[in-house]
Amino acid sequence: MGVSGRTYQFEVHAIGASYFEKPGVYIFVKRASNGGWDAIYIGETSSFKRRLTDELRLHHQWTSILAQGATHIATMHVPGQLVVRETIETDLRRAISTPCNLQ
Repeated sequence: MGVSGRTYQFEVHAIGASYFEKPGVYIFVKRASNGGWDAIYIGETSSFKRRLTDELRLHHQWTSILAQGATHIATMHVPGQLVVRETIETDLRRAISTPCNLQ
C-alpha cells in the first residue's frame, strides 16, 4: 500500500525469471518472518525485459540488493507514460522503507 492509501497488485517471481517487454513498477523482495514479503528496492522501468532480464546484473544497486537477501521480484505492469510509473513508485517509496533505495 502506498502512502496515498492506494493498494497495488503485484505478481511475484524468483530472481532470474524471464520478463516481457512491458513497462511497470518492480520491487526486489525477500521472505519476511511472518510469511509475507520484505521490500528491498522499489523501482520503475520502461521495459521489464531490459531491466529485469537482459540487464539485471547491471542494475546500479544489484550488489546491495543481493547483500540484503532479495530472492524474488514483484512486478506490476503499468501502461502509459513515465509520469504514471514514477507516481506509483514515489507513492510506494514514501510508504515503505527499503534498504537499497537512496532516499
